[in-house]
Amino acid sequence: ANLGNLDARLGEVTAAEGEFARAIRLQPQFVPAYMQLAELYRTAGREMQADSVLRIGLDRIPGNVDLQYQLGLALIRQGKKADALALLKAAAASGNSHYAYVYGVALFDGGQAELAVTTLRKALAAAPDDRELLYGLASIAAGAGQRDLALGAARRLAALDPGDPEVQ
Repeated sequence: ANLGNLDARLGEVTAAEGEFARAIRLQPQFVPAYMQLAELYRTAGREMQADSVLRIGLDRIPGNVDLQYQLGLALIRQGKKADALALLKAAAASGNSHYAYVYGVALFDGGQAELAVTTLRKALAAAPDDRELLYGLASIAAGAGQRDLALGAARRLAALDPGDPEVQ
C-alpha cells in the first residue's frame, strides 16, 4: 500500500493500481488498501471502479465504518442519495463525529432537516466541543428556521474559538 501511495504521488497511476491490488491480495482485511485504491480510481474519474472496490471491501470486511462512509460518499457523487444515506447513517453510528457531521449534511440536503438537527445534536452530546459539529448544527438549524438553536450553537462555537472570523 505504501508503494501504491508513492506511485500515486509520482503520477504512476497504473503502478499504484497494481500495488494497491497486490496489498489487497496479500491482506484482504487491510481496509486502507481498498480506500486508497478507490480514491485512486475516483481521482482518475473512474467512479464506478471506486464503487466496486469499496463494495468488495465491504463484502470481505462487513460493517467496516470507514468503507461504509467512503461508499456512501461515492454513492452521493453518483446521485444515489437514498442508498448513500443508509451507509452514512451506519458510519455515523460508530461515534465518529466527522461521519455524523457528513450524515447530518446529507440529511439536510435531502430535505430531512429535523433528522439532520437531531443527528447533529446527538453527536454533540458525545463530543460537545467538536467545532465541525457545532458549525454544522448552527448552519443547518438556521437553514431549518430554528433560530434559537442555531444561535446557541454559534455562541458555543464562538466561545471555543473567539478569534475565528468565520465564526463571527
